[in-house]
This record gives sequence, structure tokens and C-alpha cells, in this order.
Amino acid sequence: MKRHSLYVESDDGPPPAQLASHIAAGTLRVVRQVDLRPSDFDTACGLLATAYLDQIDFEARATTIAEFIETGGRIVFNGHIVRPFIKGMHPFVPLATQRRNDLAIERLAAHSIFAGISAQVHATQRGVAGFYGRGHNPPLVGATLLSGIGPDRLPVDWEWLLPGGGGLFVHSGNDLWSVSDDADVNTTVADRLVAWSLAGRTERAVA
Repeated sequence: MKRHSLYVESDDGPPPAQLASHIAAGTLRVVRQVDLRPSDFDTACGLLATAYLDQIDFEARATTIAEFIETGGRIVFNGHIVRPFIKGMHPFVPLATQRRNDLAIERLAAHSIFAGISAQVHATQRGVAGFYGRGHNPPLVGATLLSGIGPDRLPVDWEWLLPGGGGLFVHSGNDLWSVSDDADVNTTVADRLVAWSLAGRTERAVA
């Protein structure tokens, strides 16, 4: 079976244009969340979840998700954690104030997703700050903090990896492939997120 990740469609679709080439190539398979089966996790390398994810459903799948990550599966999560579905997760914390300075974005560590992409590209959309994030999802213990928001540099983006290669990439805002005015940046980010999601499991693990 071709190595692939799942795009979990939690709204009425269609999938975002930034992911179309991966869907056409078969490296990203669209599965409506209501149709998602445990066997889909068995054969996939990774999973991309949008800000529309039904977290009540994922909370109910906590055992399946834990096994997926422990065996090298990777999850890209966009949005606010409301119903923690992985042990150690905590709900989204909104910014106490949301003035322009509170919404400033800063890179905290180098990462392949953001290589060559200035935080300023994500600072505003259509001249308005806040599309990137308005708070943070508290990171899991051992996570690498990638982007900070506001003067306290609260972790709006973070990565958590297990020794076996599985883990999470968390963006605490609107879908990361949609938050720049630069269409090329959005496509580049989408390409890199798909590549990241595919990287955890070995060929043997998904055979």
C-alpha cells in the first residue's frame, strides 16, 4: 500500500486547494470524520486535522489515537484543544488581552515547517492581526516550542515527538495552510505538513 496520511474532513468540504496535489497523488487520503474507522489508523502514516475537528469524537477514540502515535503515527492538529484526546493535554488558553502587541508572532526554534518563512509573513492577514492565533494550547511535557505569541512568547506552535517517531505538530489557531496572504507560503506550509506527517512510520509499520 502506498504511504499516505489521512485528511480528516470534519466539515462539508471540499478539502483546501493547498492540499489538492497530495490528494491527487495519493499521499493524502480524504476521509470524512463520520466514516473514520480504526483500520484507517492501522494503514496511515499520519493524520491532518482541521480546526473543525469533532473533538468529542476524538476524545472517544483516545485509545486508538494513543496506539497510533505509539507506533509511529503523526498528527497535525490545528485549532483550540477543547476536549483533550491525548494523555497530558490541556485545553486552549486564550490571551488575557488581544491588543496588536499581544498578537505578535515570533519563531522560537528552527523547524522544517517554517524554514525560510519569516514570522512576519504570518503576523497579519489582510492587514489584521490575530488570524494566526489568539492564545495557545499548553504543550505536552517534552514538547519543542516553535512559535510564540505576544510579549510572553506563549507557545502557539509546538512539536511533540516520541522516540519511535510518532507525535504531534500543534498549531493553536486557524488552519496553518490558510493564514498567510501569500498563496505560495500557504502551499509551501501545506506541502511541509504533509511531508512531516508521513515521516514517522517506516515502510514496515504501514505494510
